[in-house]
Amino acid sequence: MNTLLINDSHLGVKRQAGTTKGFRKLLEDWRLEEFESLFDIPHDNVIIAGDLCDSRHIEEHVMKRIVDILRAEDCVVMAGNHDIGGTNDYTMS
Repeated sequence: MNTLLINDSHLGVKRQAGTTKGFRKLLEDWRLEEFESLFDIPHDNVIIAGDLCDSRHIEEHVMKRIVDILRAEDCVVMAGNHDIGGTNDYTMS
């Protein structure tokens, strides 16, 4: 059995200091494409070991794309410190 292990992808990151809005969009799209390409590696299941997203509050189109990618996979997603928020709110992003 081959397990694809992914951690700290930080999708939806907003900390691209010194870049233009247009470049941030290109970088965001590139990161999502690279994330999606990981699933071309032969595997039977997937474990995402935290920090799938950079925060709980990411743009809807980014979350939709992540959901579309993961929907076809047999995967376990564990929350990382960037995937949870607040002192009492431990909801995955």
